[in-house]
Amino acid sequence: MGAKFHIPKTKISLAMQDMFMRQRFPQFHFIWKNGVGVWKGSLQPREISPAYSILIEYNIGRIPEVWVISPELRPDAPHIYRKNNSLCLWWPKEWRWSYSQDISRTIVPWVALWLYYYELWLDTGEWLGPAAPHGPDLRGSN
Repeated sequence: MGAKFHIPKTKISLAMQDMFMRQRFPQFHFIWKNGVGVWKGSLQPREISPAYSILIEYNIGRIPEVWVISPELRPDAPHIYRKNNSLCLWWPKEWRWSYSQDISRTIVPWVALWLYYYELWLDTGEWLGPAAPHGPDLRGSN
């Protein structure tokens, strides 16, 4: 039997998404880029970590996409989509994005965790975070 998802029906506008982001992550700044909402800001997963510059693009009706702008990730980093170098943050069979989801309560914390596990991977050579089976679309999957 497949997973069942409860997807709330209330759409969160880009203006509301930005308000939530400013409340929870004031270091992220919002701009419109070709009709798409874009947040750029920094996350530092550990005290000894560099501050990672993050870019989040969201077009309502599509799945948010996230990139690490700097420092540059290793080319063989796991859990990155080859097609555009965006981060793989969840497994669609376990969770589905909906326009009723709050980016500041889902995507941004997951990016911080991804960065934390990325740094552990740099230290140990093993991805110690949650992982899902991946097809050839992802590089370096463990």
